[in-house]
Amino acid sequence: MTEVQTWTVYPTWCVYPRVQYFRNRFLSLHPRFERTVGSVQWKVKYYLEAIKVWFESDLEIKVITKSDFPTERFIVDRTSLPDNKQQSPDSDDTKTKKSRVYVCYIEGQNVRDPFFIQSLKDVVDVFNKEPPSTESILYIAVKFSEKPLDDECKILQRNLDEQLSWRPLSWDKSYSVVFVNNHTDLPVAISDYFEQQLVEGVSVIATCLESFIPSEAYRKRDTKNLEVNLKAFSEKSDAPKSIAFIILDLPKPTDTDDWEHELDSLQSLARLIKCQVLLPFYEELLIQPDVYHDILVKGEYESKVAGHLSSSTKKLLLDKKKIAMNAEVSVFLNYRYSDIVKAIIEDICPLVKAIEVEYDNRSQICTKMLYEINKYLGQSKFGRQIRGLIEPPYIPRSIRQRVLSIKEVYCIGTIYNQFNLMMTTDWERFVCKSIR
Repeated sequence: MTEVQTWTVYPTWCVYPRVQYFRNRFLSLHPRFERTVGSVQWKVKYYLEAIKVWFESDLEIKVITKSDFPTERFIVDRTSLPDNKQQSPDSDDTKTKKSRVYVCYIEGQNVRDPFFIQSLKDVVDVFNKEPPSTESILYIAVKFSEKPLDDECKILQRNLDEQLSWRPLSWDKSYSVVFVNNHTDLPVAISDYFEQQLVEGVSVIATCLESFIPSEAYRKRDTKNLEVNLKAFSEKSDAPKSIAFIILDLPKPTDTDDWEHELDSLQSLARLIKCQVLLPFYEELLIQPDVYHDILVKGEYESKVAGHLSSSTKKLLLDKKKIAMNAEVSVFLNYRYSDIVKAIIEDICPLVKAIEVEYDNRSQICTKMLYEINKYLGQSKFGRQIRGLIEPPYIPRSIRQRVLSIKEVYCIGTIYNQFNLMMTTDWERFVCKSIR
């Protein structure tokens, strides 16, 4: 009886062209995504990192079979195979992390064929002796001369699952056991699995980026009266009452004007305004708290608050501290100190506006990345449509012709589905101002 044969192939990812395409897209997106979203990615960070590590690694395919099974049977593009495709890697390459795929191939007449049953047992026994690795991928390809019934396929899949002494995390008997009818079934199954993993990773990136897209409520907010609206919102919050605890924790006033020394609790004050005023205020505008918090951190909000507080606000804080020193704690804590909260909001309003500018800039970057991702997802059967992207405007041909007839306009078109005019420098500022 034929002995079980094993050999290892070291192809490039190019042997699966669609995988190589989406692999390049993912590896290009991932570092830009990390830089853009910051701490907001914490829920998906390790998931995406695992995909990155797998597809950054070199591909390694280990074949276990008792039948004639040429390399072309499990790859899509054989023209991309390197010359040394069936050679062991040299000593330097052995130190490189590999993404290993096991391919077990068994042939037989039917599921009841004694030769098939024995071959299946022999091949699985060899696989079971491999060093367990949850990060690897296993495919068991079965080819019958007679087409098996659906019930026979399910029984065989279940029996195979029971015979394995260890399983990769990706193992799923419903798709990891491939019934081969022609030479393309197995290569396509492997390619589809890799493509799906990459597309799901890209889709997760898109979901995270979507959280940065401004809501309609945010776009329609009253930008001219930000300070007034924040003060009104603070009246409904617990900040005027909670600030009493911070006043109690302030150091005892001295006769010096060393405000930084006297008011080293200003960071606690900044956190109070952040948590009880700013975060809930922007949450009402449908900005997720973790998104706005990341913007605040990147904008160094807490460290900048002290520099924005005016002398009158600091004096007001110390005056309240003196009152607290001569009053019963329970009585002092019973009052609401709206005047201090409003004074602080008035001082830090320029900082809050700067944070809004940072959010707007970040959301523009995320929107551009989403248009890019939407194109990629549309090229895969595993992709989805990204919601929230605006549709390109319809500009009638007559209007386009009239616009282009203007001497100063040299080009029109859409950029990220927004209508844009390209004009000479002299007119650019005038026209932009007129449109606004």
